Amino acid sequence: MLIQWLTLVILLTGSFYVTYAYKILCLFPHVTKSHFIMAEALMKGLAAKGHQVTMISHFPQKNPIPNYRDISLVGSMPEFVSQVPLDAVATGYVYTTIGLLAYMGYINCENTLEFPTMKEFIAANEKFDLIITEIFNTDCLLGYVYRQNTPFIALSSSIMMPWAHARFGNPDNPSYMGNHFLYHSDEMTFMERTVNVLYQEGLKWVYHYMFDKPAYEIAKKYFGQSLPPLSEIAKNTSLFLVNSHFSLNQPRPLVPNIVEVGGIHLQPP
Repeated sequence: MLIQWLTLVILLTGSFYVTYAYKILCLFPHVTKSHFIMAEALMKGLAAKGHQVTMISHFPQKNPIPNYRDISLVGSMPEFVSQVPLDAVATGYVYTTIGLLAYMGYINCENTLEFPTMKEFIAANEKFDLIITEIFNTDCLLGYVYRQNTPFIALSSSIMMPWAHARFGNPDNPSYMGNHFLYHSDEMTFMERTVNVLYQEGLKWVYHYMFDKPAYEIAKKYFGQSLPPLSEIAKNTSLFLVNSHFSLNQPRPLVPNIVEVGGIHLQPP
């Protein structure tokens, strides 16, 4: 009889397995659909694996998805993609493009954090196991990440922005690594390398004064004057998923916590 009971216990024990589901938040205030596609695919994949995901964005799902919760920012600001002509971005003048991105980021941060739905979410102080952000032009939300004291990772819907390398200590040697906005190959002439160095150093200055400082002032307004610099918070990013691939973009050295995931949004035919 004892053997029969032991056999039953072993069989029952073997029929159970342990699963771990995490609460994951994606902060995605950027207003263009092309940037959102990658984040959406990632969060849908996590939801399909059983994790409880919350997506804060301008693009709520039309139909409910199991384990996927939308917090909509629709109405907080107009969609840039329908109001800014393409030639206003693709001017060929780097600093014109950078200026537009900085302006977009500033009003995006201000409008998002002032939006009633977002204010309610922040006030609720809901806890998450992981937060996902985008490295582009909305670092103001790193203030929320810091306040929550939650592990966070970042993603980029394109190749790495020039201002992302320093956060991870990633090599960015201008002698053979072309700046993202210049479209140089890895076989540059001496003059191209000179221009590459000047743009790389210039963009660091521009990013600090046109992106980082304004975003920091906005973040302090909503998350407290004692908030550390956003650039310091950003250095705690655990993982960076980049929508690029060495077969399509220039191969370049990457530190272990920067992972290329180009095509992650593609679905089987």
